[in-house]
Amino acid sequence: MDTFPALLVALLCACFAVHVGARYLRNRALSHAFWAGSLGIAATASLAYCIALWLVPHSSWWFKLYYLFGALWMPAVMGLGSLTLVWRRSVVLWVATAVAVVGFIGSVLLVVSPLSIGALQTLHGGAGTG
Repeated sequence: MDTFPALLVALLCACFAVHVGARYLRNRALSHAFWAGSLGIAATASLAYCIALWLVPHSSWWFKLYYLFGALWMPAVMGLGSLTLVWRRSVVLWVATAVAVVGFIGSVLLVVSPLSIGALQTLHGGAGTG
């Protein structure tokens, strides 16, 4: 089970989140806030994936956390940062509210969904593609 790439991603995303977050504190650009948040979410997702694989038997809770942050929230929050470059702030905040509501529903559904422990045990540090 090779978790080195996921650990590297977690470290790099955390470093970039701090850097972009510092830029947000300097210039208060909403795009930087969303991007820093999405990088922090990505770092959390990568770390959760590592923890899911380190625990034996592999933890379905940590894997769901990885999927929740890495697949559901990170792309949505990063996309909101990009929308701030082309849309007015008020429109982006309405879209962010909609994303939060739909994301909350998706989060609940993901957390309560069943997970095949057998499939989880065969990951071995891979992407789960077989």
